Amino acid sequence: MDREEGIPVDATLEGDIDEVEQAVARYLGDATDASRAALLAALERLDDRTDQSDQYQNSVIGSAAIGFAAKGEVLGETNLDPVVDQVPSDELRAQVALVRAAKDEIRGPSPATFASLQAASAALAATRSQGTI
Repeated sequence: MDREEGIPVDATLEGDIDEVEQAVARYLGDATDASRAALLAALERLDDRTDQSDQYQNSVIGSAAIGFAAKGEVLGETNLDPVVDQVPSDELRAQVALVRAAKDEIRGPSPATFASLQAASAALAATRSQGTI
C-alpha cells in the first residue's frame, strides 16, 4: 500500500513526539511514579517546542513583511530553514490523539484515562502498520 503524501513537520518536533511515544510505551508497560515522571517530562519538552513554534509564527522573523516567503508551511517550525519530515496525515492525527490521551492521564490518572491512553497507543501502531505494507 502506498503511503499518502506527508504533512511537512519540523524534524525536531517529530523527535519530541517520538520521545512522548517512547515514554507512553514505558508508562503503559509499568505505570510507576518514575515512568509517570518521565512521561510528564517528555510532554513538557513537547509543550516547550510547540510554544517556541507559536512564538516563531507570531514573530516578524522570516515574515513576508521583511521579504521572506510565508511562514507556517512546516508544522512546528521554529526557524527559517527547518529540517522537515513528511508525516502521513493519518499518522499525525494518531500522534496528536496519543499526546492528548497522555496529557489526560497525567492531569488526572484513572482507569478510564489509562484505557484511553492504551487505545490511542494501539491506534497509532495500527495506523503505522497499515502504511508499511
